[in-house]
Amino acid sequence: MQKSRFSFSVALLGALPCAAAFGFNITGDSSCRISYVGDRTVITCPQSTTLNVTGSGTAEVLLVGGGGGAGGIDGADYGGGGGGAGGVVHVNGLELSSGPYKVVIGKGGAGGGNSNVAGANGEDTSAFDLIAYGGGGGARHAN
Repeated sequence: MQKSRFSFSVALLGALPCAAAFGFNITGDSSCRISYVGDRTVITCPQSTTLNVTGSGTAEVLLVGGGGGAGGIDGADYGGGGGGAGGVVHVNGLELSSGPYKVVIGKGGAGGGNSNVAGANGEDTSAFDLIAYGGGGGARHAN
């Protein structure tokens, strides 16, 4: 069976349907992007969707949580802390069977801007009963 890898990221955009033939079939909405890397079929979905699996097979899954927003600045001279990176979950050999799978893509947290407030936490990304937690928001500058 051909290896397959599914990655979910808020950074990649595309307009091709999520569909490929590699022992089983996965379909999603038109926001997902399909590409081929060596012997792998990579499906990248930039927004929340439902993937429908027909048949069964093994997949490599990469989930990335939304990054935390940077902390706000205090005037023009002092910046807040940077937001934390979103968590990463990587599973090689995840068994998938027929059925719908809800995919939730976590957005990055809003920055504090010029308001001297902390950055917002990033949102969690989840799929296949796996969760990649969002990053923490950056601290505001405090005198």
